[in-house]
Order: sequence, then C-alpha cells, then structure tokens
Amino acid sequence: MNFQEALNSYLLANVNKIHQSYEWDFPTKNFPLPYAKKSNNDYQNSLELRGFIHNALKLKSEKSVELQIWYVRDWGGVKTNAQSTLDEYVRTSSECLIEKEEKGIASWSKMLSVRDPSSFAIYDARVAMSLNTISLAQTSSSNLLFPQLSSRNKKIVAAQSAVTKRAKALALRPDKGFYKNYLSFLSQAVMQCGNKFDIQTAEMILFANAEILAAHWTS
Repeated sequence: MNFQEALNSYLLANVNKIHQSYEWDFPTKNFPLPYAKKSNNDYQNSLELRGFIHNALKLKSEKSVELQIWYVRDWGGVKTNAQSTLDEYVRTSSECLIEKEEKGIASWSKMLSVRDPSSFAIYDARVAMSLNTISLAQTSSSNLLFPQLSSRNKKIVAAQSAVTKRAKALALRPDKGFYKNYLSFLSQAVMQCGNKFDIQTAEMILFANAEILAAHWTS
C-alpha cells in the first residue's frame, strides 16, 4: 500500500466519525463582523465559520485584513506572531506564501484556508503528525516525510521525537514542495474516494485524530 492508498483508506474509515471526533473551541471575542453560531457541533461550526469568512473576503469586506488576522490569532490560537508578520502574510499572495515552505505555515495556511477553502488546507503540528504516522507506520514502503512543527500538545511533542528517530533511520527529509504535495494528496483522496468529503474535512480528520495516531509512537 502506498501513501495515497493509505491516506484514502484512513480518511474513508474516519469520515463518518468527524462530527464527534473534531473538537475546537469557537471564540467569539473580537470577531470583526456580526456572527452567530448555528450549531452545537464543533465540526459544523468550523466549516460554517470558514465559509462565512471566505465569503466576506470575496466581497472585499473592509474587515478583510482583520478577519484573516483574527482567524490566525483568535480562532487558531497562534499568539506568537508579531503584528508586522501577520500584516505581511495578509499582503502576500497565496502563491508567494506557499514559497515560504514551513516558515510560519501554521499561521499563513490558516489564511489560505479562508481565502479559498476549496483549494487550500491548514497545515499544523497535528496534521503533520497524522501524515507522518500514516506515511511511516501504515504503508508498506514510503519515503515521504512531512516537516514537524512546534506544538504545545504534550502527546504530539512526545511522538515527534520518535518520528524524528524513524526518519533518521530511513535517511528521510521533507520535500521542499511538501505543502503543494499535501494539497495534491488531499485532492486526490477526494476524487478517488468518490467525493465523500472535501479537502477541508480531510484536513479536519487528520487534525482530530492526531493524538490517536501519535500513540503509535509512544505506546
């Protein structure tokens, strides 16, 4: 089984559980526009919020800059960026942001995901853990390694050390085009699995199950 096949299989096995498995708080403080949650389900709320921000950006809302920064800092909980860095990300085209590779990706990929949810997905430490576990533990032979990012999640951090050791043993390094590859793998999964989910849901499955997959390395 190659990586794409393993990814497809994992996503299909977990898509019907995403409404229960995905958990993420919905902060309402400082949101730049009037908005109210429509559901008590974190997965559905996250999808609807992303769509709401995307539509506001398409309409070139005067709050476009604030919305992208809010999505990173308040919704995403990434508090370490300087204001100048966030301003730079907002001003930078999606194509140029991708060229930054892993530098700041946990922040700017969130901006991309609201600029165009049908084409871009968030890449963060949890997503990376899931991708690497599928690649290195669920395929017969994979030479794919995705860059690991700093995390405040102790379970993810503990597993990252084991992933690093495994990667060194296999002499693997992340490909410079890893983000584009990641998007391609998600898009292929959507098509090959009969459009039973979209790339947003695929990303959210990887995020939601990261701790479960991380246990492979620490159990």
